[in-house]
Amino acid sequence: MITIRTSTDLGPYFNTSRGSYQAARLKDVVFHCRLAMSDGEDIIGIFHDDTCIGIWQNEPDVDSDGEGGMMRCANAYVQYRPDGSSPKLFKILCEALQ
Repeated sequence: MITIRTSTDLGPYFNTSRGSYQAARLKDVVFHCRLAMSDGEDIIGIFHDDTCIGIWQNEPDVDSDGEGGMMRCANAYVQYRPDGSSPKLFKILCEALQ
């Protein structure tokens, strides 16, 4: 069974928000991943049984807010795979979704 897991850091005063959705078809996988991306989740992972097969991490650009601070721009997701160029980061992100 394919499971889509999500995680969002809600700051220092609230617990991390986590979600878990099961998908039986490719249509369900795409639906849950797109829904999580439109909600602005920080980490989205696809698991086959308990093995992580792919992760997207939200790495948005930042821009000046005009008052000396910074604000987040549009969401920008970067995909990581277990056999990709940064296996240590992939392992850290997988552990964040467990």
